[in-house]
Amino acid sequence: MNKKVWLLICLLSVTAMMAACGKKESDQVEIEFFQTKSEAIPTFRKLIAKFQEEHPDIKVIESYPPDAETVLRTRVFKRQMPEVIGIGGSYLFSELIGAEQLKNFDDSDLAAKSQEGYVQILKDVGMTDQLYGLPFVANASGVLYNQDLFEKYQIAVPKTWDEFMAAAETFQSSEVDPFYFTIKDAWTTLGAMNPIVANTQGDDFFEKRRNKETTFVEGYQEAADKLSQLFPFIQKNGYGQGYGDGNLAFANGQSAMYLQGIWAIPEIKKANPDIKIGVFAMPVNNEPDNNRLVSGVDLMLAQSAEITDKQKAAAADELIEFLYQEENVALYLEEQDAIPAIKGMEIQNENLLPLAPYIQNNQVVDFADHLIPSGVAFDSQVQTYVINQDQRAFLETMDREWVKVMNRKE
Repeated sequence: MNKKVWLLICLLSVTAMMAACGKKESDQVEIEFFQTKSEAIPTFRKLIAKFQEEHPDIKVIESYPPDAETVLRTRVFKRQMPEVIGIGGSYLFSELIGAEQLKNFDDSDLAAKSQEGYVQILKDVGMTDQLYGLPFVANASGVLYNQDLFEKYQIAVPKTWDEFMAAAETFQSSEVDPFYFTIKDAWTTLGAMNPIVANTQGDDFFEKRRNKETTFVEGYQEAADKLSQLFPFIQKNGYGQGYGDGNLAFANGQSAMYLQGIWAIPEIKKANPDIKIGVFAMPVNNEPDNNRLVSGVDLMLAQSAEITDKQKAAAADELIEFLYQEENVALYLEEQDAIPAIKGMEIQNENLLPLAPYIQNNQVVDFADHLIPSGVAFDSQVQTYVINQDQRAFLETMDREWVKVMNRKE
């Protein structure tokens, strides 16, 4: 064959191949998956890679920015919503609903697969009777405890507030720090405050507060009193320790209990894989049956209501349906030590099994800070109260900051 003819054939073949590749790439539908939970980035990278293998016609752009909630708020303002969003059931969710940025899932088959308790929590957070996000996994805030220390000092898991305080006093008298506080990081003070508030404020507190029918001075008195009962147990240098310090200290057996969420367990086990961790719901009341677990939607899947391209909308549906498949949820649960929010799925982490009855009996209540606007700075107010122990100033400041935020909304 003539050399020039051969070169021409090769050139045409390469051109055809490039054209085919270019056509294949141009045929892909591109959507963005925006996710706010930094700890879950490695898990979602695995899930998105698996999705793309099964859906070569869809290209998923993954977005996991630092300070993701602030970034998302900015993008709402610029009308640049991602197609699929993974966010927690926080006050941001209600803001997105108020801005009419999220798709309604009321008629979705996936909504029927979600546990009713967590569906209701999302409706409560969103202050609506409609569902604008699908609960993916849940978390819980309780008391992590060192099983070996409880066994050594023959202390049973407390079921009432009085037993809880008695256990703390027993450890303290034995020269063991009952708790490890991390007051340097304001948000960690909510590890104690959220369960106390949720079990004392009443289910209609925030509705009444929005309607100006009550105040924090009136409604948070009992919670503030009970939080103050923990002050004598703050360990030496407790005001200068942060979240990372607490995880490491608890992993090393420096306290019997740790007032944190279950999200801390993987970090603690990284520091000490052999630690025997138990968890129980903080017994805020002296009637065990009246104590509820503080558990909220750690991550929901939501979709932009602004998608006008039918192909993009269909691709976004495909991604959410894929993530909601039990085998994919199971991978997330295994790697992130979370609580399933889907019907029929069981808690996989044996450390969390004591929490299962609360969830099965729907004895769950959402985190108070999910219902308080970020502008109130609830965590900073609690941190200040723990430091200066001025209860009146704490409650009055909460009311004052609440009014400021609400006035800006009107």
